[in-house]
Amino acid sequence: MNILARWALCTSLAETIPPPPAKIPTDGNHEMSWEVFGGRQADVLLALVKQRCFEDGLGDDEETVVQQLRLHLHRGLSYLAGDRKLRSIADLIERADRAA
Repeated sequence: MNILARWALCTSLAETIPPPPAKIPTDGNHEMSWEVFGGRQADVLLALVKQRCFEDGLGDDEETVVQQLRLHLHRGLSYLAGDRKLRSIADLIERADRAA
């Protein structure tokens, strides 16, 4: 799940417009620590979210960064879930190869 969440975050960060404000429920079935979510790339992922906050004209205080992380994660998961071309891990990898 943590790897899929990273894919979702990066999918959203690749969009040129900021994610729309949304009330995202925090009482879902899945919860993971930052260390599990970010893994060895935790510092890079945090830097990417902070850079995006800067580019979008938002602050880089902890509350803003956490909010934007959740919004990007939520949007990215929606994109991945709604993509009918993604039917397997192989499809996801192929999509990444095409983007590279």
